Amino acid sequence: MGPVLDPPTRRHFVHLGNRRITLVADNYGLSDLFDEHTGLRWLTRGTGVTRVGALSTDIS
Repeated sequence: MGPVLDPPTRRHFVHLGNRRITLVADNYGLSDLFDEHTGLRWLTRGTGVTRVGALSTDIS
């Protein structure tokens, strides 16, 4: 058995989208957008709130 890279966690992720843009959300209520089309980059990394135009995951 190989080395354990990350300790065990209860955090779970889901990826929703297509090969161009993906929403990555977890069970802690955080979400980010990943752009695979132009340069493989995070559009909203670590903010916890994702906004695209008038759409937002902010619940406040």
